Amino acid sequence: DEDWFRASGGHPVDFNNDYLGPFFHRVADNIRSIRPDWCTFIEKDAVETFFDPDLPDDLPDNAVNAGHWYDIVMLGTRRFPWPVSVDPIAKRPVFGKRGIRGKYRRQLDRLASGSRNAGGIPTLLGEFGVMMDLESGAAYKAWAAGDRSEKPWRGQILALQLAYDVIDELQLHSTQWNYTASNRNDPRIGDGWNQEDLSIFSRDQARSADNPDSGGRAIRGFCRPWAQRIQGHPDTIHFDPDRGTFRLDYDADPRIAAPTVIYVPRFQYPDGFAVTARDQDVTLFPDRQQVHVRARKSGRQTILVRPA
Repeated sequence: DEDWFRASGGHPVDFNNDYLGPFFHRVADNIRSIRPDWCTFIEKDAVETFFDPDLPDDLPDNAVNAGHWYDIVMLGTRRFPWPVSVDPIAKRPVFGKRGIRGKYRRQLDRLASGSRNAGGIPTLLGEFGVMMDLESGAAYKAWAAGDRSEKPWRGQILALQLAYDVIDELQLHSTQWNYTASNRNDPRIGDGWNQEDLSIFSRDQARSADNPDSGGRAIRGFCRPWAQRIQGHPDTIHFDPDRGTFRLDYDADPRIAAPTVIYVPRFQYPDGFAVTARDQDVTLFPDRQQVHVRARKSGRQTILVRPA
């Protein structure tokens, strides 16, 4: 029957609205029969989302667009496309950091457009990350040969930095795929399934029980300052990994009793850091790797973190 998947009830099938939307509602109804306060993370097929980010017209209340996103050129070639990459949306080559960042921005903003078109629901990257076995596992071979520098991981680090730059710029939420406690520097093992190897941790690189970063891969790419809570509404969020400066511009609301909380990782600031925040009270919590900033007046405020 040639029309089996193309027509329903005498009209052409609209998969989003005829099937996916009602499915989201059934899932949400089942979850909320137990936890009525929970949000529902929804997502379309990742490849379909890449080309058609729009969501069903009728969504459950408190839905979150949790689509997945990857650099599909890097995913398919297992190479960080440097210094020339291809933008499948723009259908043209891009060059250098600026070009690849621009490619990521177009793709992530396209995914977020599905949220905007659905009435402004939140966007969470339910999954994104970087393959650690780029270039046929070149970084693993360098590690086995004794190289403990960041140089073998420069492709993974730069790809993550550029992705997080755009996530900050667009103020998206994100979850990175993945952390696998049993990961090994072996393409036959990797994350333990489907010959995938994206874990930010490997048992083969864990050499010190006293160092929480031991075993980490491409840490400089994903470990960076970020605003965990904001006493008001965010305007601009930016981290410059080359200079080590983090800037948050926000519209402060002193009626909010809780302060702005910024995570300041020791990994990025091994020699300490300084905070500039005019008309704001600053309290440091080194053990938590946090800075708490309380605005004394409303309006636009800036918090700047830089190396000591």
